[in-house]
Amino acid sequence: MSRGGRSPYPLCLSLTQKLRSLLCIIKMALDHFSHDHPLMLVDEARKEDDDKDEVVCNGCHKPILDSAYTCSSKCNYFLHEKCARLPKEILHHPKHPEHPLTLFSHPPYWSSQCICNVCHDMDGWSWFTYHCSLCEFDIDMICATEERVVEHESHPHPLTVLSRKASFKCDACRMKNEDSSYFCNTCGFWIHKSCYSSPNTFKHGDHDHPLQLNYFLPYNNRRLEYNCDVCQEKLHPNYWVYNCEKCRYFVHIKCATSERKRPEITGEESFDDPNIMNFPIVGEPTDLLADILNKLNLGDDERVTELVHFSHNHPLSLFDNQNNNNQMPNDKIVCQGCAQPIASVSFYGCPQCNFFLHKSCAEIPRELHHPCHDHQLKLRTCSHFLDWFYCRSCNRVSNGFAYTCEKCNFHLDIVCALLPVIIKHEAHEHPLKVRSTDDCFECNACDKCYRGFMYGCEICHFRIDTWCATLKRSVKHDWDRHDITLRYPPYSDHPDDFYCEICEEEIHPKFWLYHCGLCDQPFHTECLRPYYEVANFIVGSTGNVDIHPHTLTLIHTFKKKKSTICQSCDGAERLYPMLECAPCDFHLCIDCIE
Repeated sequence: MSRGGRSPYPLCLSLTQKLRSLLCIIKMALDHFSHDHPLMLVDEARKEDDDKDEVVCNGCHKPILDSAYTCSSKCNYFLHEKCARLPKEILHHPKHPEHPLTLFSHPPYWSSQCICNVCHDMDGWSWFTYHCSLCEFDIDMICATEERVVEHESHPHPLTVLSRKASFKCDACRMKNEDSSYFCNTCGFWIHKSCYSSPNTFKHGDHDHPLQLNYFLPYNNRRLEYNCDVCQEKLHPNYWVYNCEKCRYFVHIKCATSERKRPEITGEESFDDPNIMNFPIVGEPTDLLADILNKLNLGDDERVTELVHFSHNHPLSLFDNQNNNNQMPNDKIVCQGCAQPIASVSFYGCPQCNFFLHKSCAEIPRELHHPCHDHQLKLRTCSHFLDWFYCRSCNRVSNGFAYTCEKCNFHLDIVCALLPVIIKHEAHEHPLKVRSTDDCFECNACDKCYRGFMYGCEICHFRIDTWCATLKRSVKHDWDRHDITLRYPPYSDHPDDFYCEICEEEIHPKFWLYHCGLCDQPFHTECLRPYYEVANFIVGSTGNVDIHPHTLTLIHTFKKKKSTICQSCDGAERLYPMLECAPCDFHLCIDCIE
């Protein structure tokens, strides 16, 4: 015990700790030939003037993502640990074995740049360089230090490094680019250097979750076709891909560094534009056309009890079920204008002729200018039982009213003709504008291939046909006692596969579906669409043709359990209407009628 009762050991211990700390600092400090000040090893490299700037190594000019050496005097000089500990001299390098190569902080030329004599990168190199002064031979530090034979988890054989750039089709990304590469001498497997260096996980700006690198399309996703969510091109099952399994989100590895351009939405594409109609329609509309006319201020609120309409020889009476005025059952009557059942409370009709019109269909204008056609369109009727047309928008056959350009043989059914030019759909973040195309396009809602009109986004690749654009938010069906709701991908809350309750086929998880959340019953959108909306055709009328001696009746073929064969062309029909002579079991498709 020392004088005064205090032990000297705590003081000695304190000095020892300080000495150890000092020795640790000295050990961590590095005097490097490339910089005037000592370099200190830190866990995270940050710039003094701006913490948000990307920190780049002054040796290889690559980003620093982990611990690094930084200048002790805070002059924003950084080196990767491996770059800071590079050997000052390399003897017998395989690319230049005759002379030693000396490390320089930059190429020893007046331009401070050089072209690597191994990879021949024509962009030039301005950072750490191994140099032979006798031969003026230069190798950038990446080519000088990389291993010549490496292992990669994507391939069972060793890969040889080929530093010299070559143009070839990569077995990882399927693209033909000029790059340094890794080659398998056993089986010929050949990949770009940039693909070899792809990180195992990646955060893409267009998706909320990290993406995982896969060296082929996962087997559980091969039953269905998938597109890259950036470029929209098909994914090949045997090439590398980034994906989020939870959301079924996929991108090519070359697309992983790309993001969809998202310019600011202004002018006519602003969501605040009062002329933009929102889909699906909120509430329970009596019919789609009535809502469109009200939005476009084309509807007439005046309740005319008797109407003289150009399409019929007799005056049409107003039937109003809401006020019990001239009430009559309307569950089986069909509108001669849009060829759809009448479910609205008000409609016009001539009961003696079995002729009826929705109130909205009776009020549409006689002439119309459509943005997808150069000429004025005139409203006409299909007066004969063999009078029909193909709508250039939805490609469905119809015998209701048509907006027509006789000069161009251009026809639109009245619903397609009056759809808004610009809509906002809750399934997509940007406004959608109507477009006409003669080329086949794939709908992003149902994956069907269409020609005709579509709603397309001018900012990204999103496109939907007019049929899907007008799907209802919820429907009722005999298969489920609850309201069945329209849903859009991703279905991250439902990781299991979907199988349609009606057709029992798998539903692609990248496309829209109807779903009852209470019963967990999914349905294809087309399987729940009522038959009359698919057909868009009024049946039941009769007439005669030269090819058959008996009277024929227009029928819907999809009510039959199997395809109906046309006796003229031997074609099978399951969708379009046909002419039928039931006693003779004779059928004739409408395309065979002259």
